[in-house]
Amino acid sequence: MGCQQEMGEEALGRLSYQVSCYMCSAVLVGRELGEEGHTCRLVSYAKCKAELYRAISLRHAASVHEAAREYGAAVSRLRSAARTLEALKKDRAYKQVPELEEFYEFVYESVRRDREERESDNETIYHETVPEERLLPSLVGREMVKACRMDSSVWRLEVDPFRELVPLSVKRRESVYTEMRDERYREVLRESEEWEERLRCALEEFRFAEDLDGRGRIASELGEESRRLECLSRECSHLLAEVHEALRTCDEREEVGRALVAALREEEQKCSENMACAQRSDLYIKEKLSAYLMMQESQGGSASSAGEKEDPNILSSEIRHALSKVGVLLHVRSTALAEFKRATQEDTITQQLLGSNSKNDPQLFESQLKKFDVYVEKVRNCNEQQIALFDRLVSLKDQYVRSKKDDDYLKLKASLKEGIHFYTKFRQNLTELREKCNELIIYRRSGLGSPPPYTRKS
Repeated sequence: MGCQQEMGEEALGRLSYQVSCYMCSAVLVGRELGEEGHTCRLVSYAKCKAELYRAISLRHAASVHEAAREYGAAVSRLRSAARTLEALKKDRAYKQVPELEEFYEFVYESVRRDREERESDNETIYHETVPEERLLPSLVGREMVKACRMDSSVWRLEVDPFRELVPLSVKRRESVYTEMRDERYREVLRESEEWEERLRCALEEFRFAEDLDGRGRIASELGEESRRLECLSRECSHLLAEVHEALRTCDEREEVGRALVAALREEEQKCSENMACAQRSDLYIKEKLSAYLMMQESQGGSASSAGEKEDPNILSSEIRHALSKVGVLLHVRSTALAEFKRATQEDTITQQLLGSNSKNDPQLFESQLKKFDVYVEKVRNCNEQQIALFDRLVSLKDQYVRSKKDDDYLKLKASLKEGIHFYTKFRQNLTELREKCNELIIYRRSGLGSPPPYTRKS
């Protein structure tokens, strides 16, 4: 379009006609060598190009006539272009080259559209006589460079220049097969990524670096529970202090909510006693925990009753051996996927499609896809091995952890769990008690009357 606006219709028409003449000269040179083999196909190609560019030059000439208000002449030029294309369509030579087939469709559609518009305008508006093509001025070319006669030796080719051209229909069929093949690879790749993600999460959860050291996991588990217990204890102490401060401002001599104040103070006293008892228990557990961890450190992580359990050193060795298998498994799977991808990139079935009918494509595609079964089987075998290996690791881990835990550990674990359970429920009761105290204060300040009585929840 940019070239058309810059050069004008007349210049483009002349250039198109010059190309047509050049192609006609090529046809003559080719015929001098005899229409055999490769030369015949090149002559056919040049002839199609000559006719197509002649039709293009006639289309541009029609635009020039229209600009000069010669509407009948414009219609005549377009009719000549349409006849040229119809004759070329009957010859069907252009269908042998995909490039020419697309080019023909483009030129044909352009000429058809312009012809219908110009004929309609002439019949309804201008009513001019349409002259015959022989009565119009002959088309004139425009040379961009000085032409010279082609050397006929260029036509003597030993190799078919069209040997690598593949029909579009075959390309479309091959694209269907390619999508089926690539989807199979993507499916296997997604499965592998899911299995690797599962394995990664499992290995992170195991924390093998700490587990195999012995002391790390025990200290981590008990320390985490102890910190959670201390956090809950601080929260409850803070809530109890808020309840005490709210009740300190309440005067029992006031009539509004007098019974409620007494009930709340009684409940606050009970909570204070429970809190003091719980804190003494926390201190005892903390001392026991410190002593236990020091003992573990001095014994190198061995349990006091290790003689009655499986040897952790043997289990540690087995776990490390299983982990080495994980590395081998990942390498085998990644290698199989790389080979699968490389095979898909090198795969082509163009020759098979050229020698078969499209009706047989489903059977052909199925038989061709079977050559990738070996890669799919390798990857899925690795996935199955991962299941067995993962189960083995879980079993070894459980045995190892049990071998590291003695009776003192289990008692400490139970005490911490019991304390956490107590503080969780105690925090809920204190929160309700604080809200009831705040409600009493609001009722007294606003003069809303007596608030609802306090009912302690079990």
